[in-house]
Amino acid sequence: MNALIGVGLGLALVVATIVVLLCLGAFIRRSGLLGAAAVLVMPTFAPHFVLAGVFVAGIGWWSHTRHPDIGVVLLTLGGAGAVGSAVVTAVLIRTAWAAGGSVNLLRALAIGPMTGKADSTVTYATVGGQDLNLEIYRPADDSAPMLFYIHGGGFTGDTRLPATMRWFADNGWLVICPEYRLARPDRPTWDQASADATRAYAWAAENAGMLGGDSGRMIIMGESAGGNLALILAYRIASGKDGAAEHLPPPLAVVANYPMVSPRAALTTHLLHIDQGVEQYIGGSPEQFPERYADVDCTSYLTPQAPPTLILQGTRDSLVPPESVYDFVTRAERNGMDITLVTVPFANHFYDGLAAGSLGFQALTTITRRYLTASRHRSRS
Repeated sequence: MNALIGVGLGLALVVATIVVLLCLGAFIRRSGLLGAAAVLVMPTFAPHFVLAGVFVAGIGWWSHTRHPDIGVVLLTLGGAGAVGSAVVTAVLIRTAWAAGGSVNLLRALAIGPMTGKADSTVTYATVGGQDLNLEIYRPADDSAPMLFYIHGGGFTGDTRLPATMRWFADNGWLVICPEYRLARPDRPTWDQASADATRAYAWAAENAGMLGGDSGRMIIMGESAGGNLALILAYRIASGKDGAAEHLPPPLAVVANYPMVSPRAALTTHLLHIDQGVEQYIGGSPEQFPERYADVDCTSYLTPQAPPTLILQGTRDSLVPPESVYDFVTRAERNGMDITLVTVPFANHFYDGLAAGSLGFQALTTITRRYLTASRHRSRS
């Protein structure tokens, strides 16, 4: 029996230590990989860490008469972990509320996988012998507003989030998620990916009636690399000066989640070889191809005619430098654009993508829903 109690106390000590370390990583900005890991998991697991901390503190209180030393340690670490995690949880909830979103704390505890299945898949083009498909997530009603959702993946991979797209479909949007040509070591796609996004958007608009959507109520959305493509596509359409996009129906709004607004700025990021992926996408360095880097920089497309723009950005992003996003927003405001920035504290890149229903997931989806609903009403007035 004593051996089992010892094992239980040891496990409680390990759990408490992990939670406290993650709290420290979340609160201390310059904490390296620990900090990066902390702000990746906190938007998903902070409420669970509160419960874990309380449980460990309870074990410490129960055991302090039998094992005073370990009891005090568990009580202290458990309490510190619970308080630190509760602060993170409260700040994230307050952030969502302040931006027009909402968080259900019970749902945040009952998280689920980010998996899901599209209702159908359609080939929208064949380019260079490669079929390009798009996924369709259908809402219950016909003639629904359309959400054209461009996935991320650093221009070299596919990190689409089925649970997110299903959520928007369940909340009334016809979601269209296209694939686009991804860069390979022998194939830079800096011009091809944008052309594919334009081609897919045109296909979705042309076939809106058949799909059950309304091409007059289109939204463009994307995350990370997809956020870059989403912003460029929306602004190119709005400018009316791009031959490939000038006849396309303008979107009511564009939403970009931790967008790679400046691939050049992302070259400073070596984590997960993001810098190598950017050079693969462009075909080389900025010194070799300055025009290409300018062509994929979202600031090159800023226009007063741009649709209302919502940007969500984690303040502790390890892959997309937050300063590049802040600078982009400032430049957009100087251009007279209607742009809204929501900064998400204690949040790394992909803060919304680890689990459906998490704090980060709920913040992204509900803030976006509120913003798009308001944009739709503005367009009617």
